[in-house]
Amino acid sequence: MKLVKCILAVVLLLCVVLALSACAGKPRKPSAEDAEKHVRAALNLMCTGDFDHSVHLTEEDELKTTAEAAVDEAMDDLFSQLDLREDVLEAFREVLQAMFSRARYTVGEATQAEDGFDVPVVMEPVAFGGKVEAAVSEGAAELLNDPNVAFMTEEDLTNRLMRNAVDALRAELDDPRYGDRIEVVVRFEELQSGAWGIREGDGEKLCKAIFRPS
Repeated sequence: MKLVKCILAVVLLLCVVLALSACAGKPRKPSAEDAEKHVRAALNLMCTGDFDHSVHLTEEDELKTTAEAAVDEAMDDLFSQLDLREDVLEAFREVLQAMFSRARYTVGEATQAEDGFDVPVVMEPVAFGGKVEAAVSEGAAELLNDPNVAFMTEEDLTNRLMRNAVDALRAELDDPRYGDRIEVVVRFEELQSGAWGIREGDGEKLCKAIFRPS
């Protein structure tokens, strides 16, 4: 299902947001508390768009632009040949934003590591997609019984079915379900002189744990 593939593509692309969100040059070596606050701020920025501004993430505007670009890139790759109307695309963007806002995570106590700090994050993956295929199938059945279907263009049909899928995702988010808790440990370390953060590989681990297709 293209909708589910797009969501997973966005999740993987957004790992770069976490990887880019380094702390600006500090006059001192960061503490365990700094490590915890950084990881929490980076997750909040990605999932809700807001974060603790006492954490000086580098290029905040660039990070938000990168997140928006990741969504656009994934949608373009998967939907460019479907001739979806702008209102359907916008509805999908809103659902994506809502999905990230439902994310549940708890940042634990950082522990000293050889070259930085290990920060545990307990994730509760948002389960999604269980109702989507059923909604599309039901929508297709309704179209077959619609006396006006012969007058609809292929674009009309595609947009109607995709809108059904988006509405099904939105309905799932009204009463979200969560998978079993997963603990992900990320390393907070000096990425370059004076800039501390987490590497792309650890950001990808966190992003993959946010959602779980049903």
